[in-house]
Amino acid sequence: MVAQGRRALLGRIAEFGWFTQQGEPAATQALAMLLEDDPLKEAIVRELEDHTGVNLREVSYFVAEAVTEDGTRPDLEGCNEKGQPLIVVEAKFGASLEQGQVRSYLTHQARHLGTTAQGVFVLLVPTSRVEEAKNVLSLAMQDDASSVVASPTFILSWDHCIRLLEEAVAGLPDAADIKGDLIQFRAMCTTLGGLVIAPLGSVSFGDAWREREQDLRQLVQEVTEHFVTPDIRWPMSSEDGYEHRRYISRRLPDGTVNSDASCSVGIATRFADEGQTPFWLRYRRQTPDFELVKAHLSRSSYSPTIRTDDRHLWLPLEARPDAAGPELVQNLVAQISRILATASGRDPAGLH
Repeated sequence: MVAQGRRALLGRIAEFGWFTQQGEPAATQALAMLLEDDPLKEAIVRELEDHTGVNLREVSYFVAEAVTEDGTRPDLEGCNEKGQPLIVVEAKFGASLEQGQVRSYLTHQARHLGTTAQGVFVLLVPTSRVEEAKNVLSLAMQDDASSVVASPTFILSWDHCIRLLEEAVAGLPDAADIKGDLIQFRAMCTTLGGLVIAPLGSVSFGDAWREREQDLRQLVQEVTEHFVTPDIRWPMSSEDGYEHRRYISRRLPDGTVNSDASCSVGIATRFADEGQTPFWLRYRRQTPDFELVKAHLSRSSYSPTIRTDDRHLWLPLEARPDAAGPELVQNLVAQISRILATASGRDPAGLH
């Protein structure tokens, strides 16, 4: 007897860290395998045709991670009998989405299609990253419009993609095996997509931080991982009004590290409850070079935002309310890097 509420096996396996590291390739390979079935392939092709107006009926097969001329690997390609990539799909869950990567795939597709065929470029992302995908795609096309002339683009969420596949076989009497595969596929993708932190919205400022405390903790964990070294790795800890904080090494943009810094990043609930951002960087007054750090920051553009509660030095980290996990992490990392460089005196542009 099957227990009520039983979760699909792949959905549970996808929670493990060792699986998460290969989650995107696993999902891409699984999608390529599913698209070997004609009803599923036709559902995706028809959806892309409806939204782009491009005739894709010559797509005969999909291949995952084919190597391009420059050594890159588009996640998925839908090819015609000549091997031309009429559909190129870049699929993401939690990995960074880069403009350069998008441009390289658009150029690869345009080169192979030439003037003999027209294709479609697709970004396949969790629902939480759709807006980010739109921004990245727009910027990529602005930077190099000549390479994207041949390919209209489309942004597809994993959830909508799976729904299309499920609907394609819903009424088929002999599709039990495919339906079973789709149950597993949805469970895996739902788990992987759930690991991506959705935009914070109003949680970016004020006491609404309690609604997403676990996500905020995860963000501190991911952000501070960028500032640890093998020999300097402090654990997470908490104190009253400053939750889930971690001390970090002062890794500067040039790669150098000052191990004497007593600098931490965490959730300053004491300030968030006042209506400010929950993310703060703090220099303790016991820091050996505290007065020098204070002097540098006080003469910089950060001066108006500095707080000196408990005689420590606090600097806010602004969390973009519209940014999802990877984009938000990158933005916070960039802010911290700039503060560290300014505090050390190595960023003259930050000093008055």
